[in-house]
Amino acid sequence: MILPQDICPCESDSPPGAPGPVSHEESVIRFVPSKNWIVRGAAGQAELSVAAFPEQELEAKKGKSVSVLRCMTEAAELERRAVARNREPSWADDPVVARGTVATMRQLCDGMNRREICVNADPITDELGHCPTHASILRSNPPPDRSQRLQRAMLRLALASLFVEVAHLSGHPITDWGT
Repeated sequence: MILPQDICPCESDSPPGAPGPVSHEESVIRFVPSKNWIVRGAAGQAELSVAAFPEQELEAKKGKSVSVLRCMTEAAELERRAVARNREPSWADDPVVARGTVATMRQLCDGMNRREICVNADPITDELGHCPTHASILRSNPPPDRSQRLQRAMLRLALASLFVEVAHLSGHPITDWGT
């Protein structure tokens, strides 16, 4: 359970245009633009790889963040953005997305029992237009020790494992994602 003192300051913010702060009960959707973001799990199912969570995005470098949409996003907007982010020709008619719950992400802790991940409301206006239901996943402060490469990789792997549903936007399982 996340205690009030464990909440990242921005998690309770509702920036202008957002439908409100991102709640623990919400799920978020990550677009999967290419097959190299997917690995075969132990049971043969599609899972996200660490490639889905670049360090620069987690650390909010160069104005980037791990971009997700809240599940309250209208279906037409979700499909429009998924199609635009897709880079796999075989997924053109049914892009791939991954879904995960915010509460499990916010429960990731480091070896000193500090929160690792924040999920914040972050409405954007980009080349596709305004999206009020956009959110960002970021590393909690303090920033990671750059010498702790293994711990950073383990965090990316742990975050990937929390996106338990990786499938086509229609809900169909992925059948053409490699070996």
